Amino acid sequence: MENNQQLKEIWNLTLDKVESKAGKDLTDLWVRSINPLLFENDTLKLEISNSLIYDNLKKNSLDSAIISSLSEILGREIKIEFNISIKPEAKKEINFSVFQAPEKKQNYSETGLSPSYTFDEILEGESNRFAIIMAKKVAENPGGSSNPYFVYAPSGMGKTHILHAIGNEILKKKANAKILYVSADSFVDEFIQVIKEGKFDSFRTKYRTLDCLLLDDVQFIVKKERSEEEFFHTFNSLFEYKKQIVVSSDKAPNDLELNERLITRFKTGAIADIKRPEYELRVAILNKENEKNNFHLPSDVINFIAEKVTDSIRSLKGCVTNVAHFCINNNIYPSIDIVENLVKDYIPAGDNSSIYVSIDKIKEEVAKAFNLNPSDINLKTRAERISLPRQVAMYLACTLTDKSLPEIGEAFGKNHATVIFARDKVLQMIQTDPFFNKSINDIINKIKG
Repeated sequence: MENNQQLKEIWNLTLDKVESKAGKDLTDLWVRSINPLLFENDTLKLEISNSLIYDNLKKNSLDSAIISSLSEILGREIKIEFNISIKPEAKKEINFSVFQAPEKKQNYSETGLSPSYTFDEILEGESNRFAIIMAKKVAENPGGSSNPYFVYAPSGMGKTHILHAIGNEILKKKANAKILYVSADSFVDEFIQVIKEGKFDSFRTKYRTLDCLLLDDVQFIVKKERSEEEFFHTFNSLFEYKKQIVVSSDKAPNDLELNERLITRFKTGAIADIKRPEYELRVAILNKENEKNNFHLPSDVINFIAEKVTDSIRSLKGCVTNVAHFCINNNIYPSIDIVENLVKDYIPAGDNSSIYVSIDKIKEEVAKAFNLNPSDINLKTRAERISLPRQVAMYLACTLTDKSLPEIGEAFGKNHATVIFARDKVLQMIQTDPFFNKSINDIINKIKG
């Protein structure tokens, strides 16, 4: 049969019959990529790009489906012969566009991506710079030398944001790319359902025909043997076709209790870690949240939070939001003594950042702020240049020490009722006068070093 048009028609009919026998998923996945070369002596010569296709044709009996479909169409016994292409660029001597499944633009909702998680929204510092650089290289050249890309860090450090940013950037450059972001626990849950229903073909078609798989928190596959095995084969299939794989974890590859063959594959590409954000990056993150949400927190409060909350980006964002809502809902101006009580819930257990504060230290710093000598604080006078600094010192002793009211009063030569009056007066001034509040915050920062 020398007529190319006739060969084309026969092959199209064959594809339809194979699909009716084996199903659309398997046909699209393994049969439509085949290139018919030549038909002679009742033998159809077919070209495939690699041995993986051949293995799966055999495994799923698709070769038999092709033979029986051809025989039914032509009314006689037909044989087929497979040839693996050696030079991909020389492929398709006969170029029939109908042989290729039409390219469809993926529905964005099917990607699992969040449109707000982009590279533009990531603040960069020393702690995450390399991870971001490698992520951008992956997005620029998916399936290239940085494949697979493995990024690891403790929870709340921005790994998920980086995975979404990679997917969004790839889609920006190629709108019809097939991208999927999925958490490892969702992958496991989905595979368990597949086992129950026996729909392995559709599951494998979904994952093994992707252009980019973004798997978050791979540690959740640990000790789930069948899910780990399925992911291993998915990984191999995508990798062989030079499709991009991005994996995140809370541990380095060598620290994961996964099968060694999977860990070895993780180590064939790029690996980056994200460390705890440094002080400058923490301040930048807090300032961005403050501005974005119109919290209007003063810079001294922002700096105080950045000094205290050091474990993760997630904790920083949660803390600044909590502080802002507390102050807004209670109609009070944010001050460091108020914030200090709220921040403690965002400091990891075992991270004791509290500092012992003495009343003498308080007197010393208050006196400096008001251009006095520390001994002046206890002078028995009602002159405002002395009484106001004394009241500020009493207020700070109430908020920064664990002393009782009588103990504080004794330290200033006053009774506990005078201490209560001073505390409430200064608190009222803090809540109504932003400039006074800033002055108090400055004193607190100096007291705490």
